[in-house]
Amino acid sequence: MNLSVNEFYEMRPSHFFLMLFEYNREAEQKFKLQAELIRLQTTLLINSQRPVEKQINPLVLWKFPWDNEVELQKRLDHMSREELEEQYKKFINPNA
Repeated sequence: MNLSVNEFYEMRPSHFFLMLFEYNREAEQKFKLQAELIRLQTTLLINSQRPVEKQINPLVLWKFPWDNEVELQKRLDHMSREELEEQYKKFINPNA
């Protein structure tokens, strides 16, 4: 949390717990982002070796506890391979 010893002892407990909550939320978001990236990369690598009719969905390959299966499945079903690859490129390099 990048707190010095003095900052820690001078802050109120409510401020500390608020900072701790935000720190944990940010760490969880980073974890989810990395996990989604790994799943997408793995799916793209596997699908590049399979015929079009036998390609797999990222949700079939690896399910995460935070996946809302119905909502995510609907989004993925409506996306073409090109759209998925475009999302992947934006995900990898958001500044491009």
